[in-house]
Amino acid sequence: MAAPFLEFDNVSKSFRGVSAVDSVSLSVPRGHVRALLGENGAGKSTLIKMLTGAYGTDSGEIRLDGKRIDNQPPSATLERGVVAIYQEFNLVPQLSVAQNIFLGRFPGRRGWLDRKTLVAEAEKILARLGLPIDPQARVDDLNVAEQQLVEIAKALSRELSVLVMDEPTAALSDTETTTLFEIIRGLRASGVCILYISHRMSEIFALADTVTVLKDGQHVGTHDVAAVDRDGLVRMMIGRELGAFYPPKGARSGEEVFSVRDFCADGRFDVDSLVIRKGEIVGIAGLEGQGQRDFARALGGAQVVDRGEVRIHGVAVDVSTPAQAIASGIGFIPDDRKQEGLALLRSCLENIALGSLDRRRKLRVFVDRRAERSFVKAAIESLQVRLRSPSQPVADLSGGNQQKVVLAKALGMQPKVLVLAEPTRGVDVGAKREIYNLIRGLADKGIGVLVVSSELPELIGLCDRIVVMAGGSIVNELADEAISEEAIMRAATHEHA
Repeated sequence: MAAPFLEFDNVSKSFRGVSAVDSVSLSVPRGHVRALLGENGAGKSTLIKMLTGAYGTDSGEIRLDGKRIDNQPPSATLERGVVAIYQEFNLVPQLSVAQNIFLGRFPGRRGWLDRKTLVAEAEKILARLGLPIDPQARVDDLNVAEQQLVEIAKALSRELSVLVMDEPTAALSDTETTTLFEIIRGLRASGVCILYISHRMSEIFALADTVTVLKDGQHVGTHDVAAVDRDGLVRMMIGRELGAFYPPKGARSGEEVFSVRDFCADGRFDVDSLVIRKGEIVGIAGLEGQGQRDFARALGGAQVVDRGEVRIHGVAVDVSTPAQAIASGIGFIPDDRKQEGLALLRSCLENIALGSLDRRRKLRVFVDRRAERSFVKAAIESLQVRLRSPSQPVADLSGGNQQKVVLAKALGMQPKVLVLAEPTRGVDVGAKREIYNLIRGLADKGIGVLVVSSELPELIGLCDRIVVMAGGSIVNELADEAISEEAIMRAATHEHA
């Protein structure tokens, strides 16, 4: 390997006496893509926050081109060209796309903002990403994928020496991901040092030169990507063989648990018919933006529909609002857990208990705190949520454990049907397996399960039946041996041939 440009030398960091990063040493040369792998809570986020100055180090040194940059303010590391794109977006919703891209660096003359130049420069960056986004649009009017691309555009607007990307493709379509990979390869060719964090193994093998694995805050090993395989990386990450990644398919019956007919939101989706039978998991596949996200949100009462019939066990139900959907027996897990699934500044206990408070009220007014604590404890144990205590803020948890909290909240409502949108987005490989087993267990108990996911291997491995959406409608249905990536993509692209 070439001479090191970015160096972590015996770096450590603890929080409240708990070690997050323990004596980690690694180095990365210029023009190199280093993947960082590890389960949620392995120390990846802490390591990059020390690099950017968001956290100080307890011991050790971080050097860039031979000069120490640890324990510097974030503004100083930015001046050195160290830029990070975090999983949690760092955008100002009320400002425009252009203002967010150049926040703190607005072009101007004599103290006046030069709006024309601001918009023109933002257009250049967006064009480089191939994005049809209006630079004058407000960020809070954009969807999650578009906001992710604005974060990437903001990073590319700077003179880069080190670029850190934490799950940058989680909300992106295949086309947007391909464009991003081309940009990353161009940055590598220009000498930028790139740290790339992703739980998607296919991205690691397609993009990275080398891979570093962290576990429990320690450096397990660094290898050339060409010298390792998926199973070997998984063993390093979790310290054991993973075994069967997906649980066995369940025993299905002909009994209808859930059905949708003539369900339509003008311009978003128009579903003629969809049925879930007892014991099965049904998946929804399709290219990005083909109506599947809006369809799932509508079932959870979060999207207005024009017409349609929804039945649970043959009884018509009302899903006009989230409260009515919950009362009808539908549990909805949104694809954006931080914005729509969690109250990040509240405790794990409050988040888990929030959706089912009425079940533990006394005299319809007071909450039975003893019953609440008992319920939350049982939920934490059942889903194996890893935390210090139920009073811990949910924002402090890893992505996988945050997702388990969202699931625990939904299951506390005792749903008859569970609609999951991107159930393992940003979740490590070990936690994914736990979530898959949980979902299969719910289906085996008779709960109707509908999964919307952009990850085809996830749908194929988990679901008994897959329907494919294109242009807002269901265009094909696949089951058993007929399910394959080729068959799904053939159906998904039918409307676009």
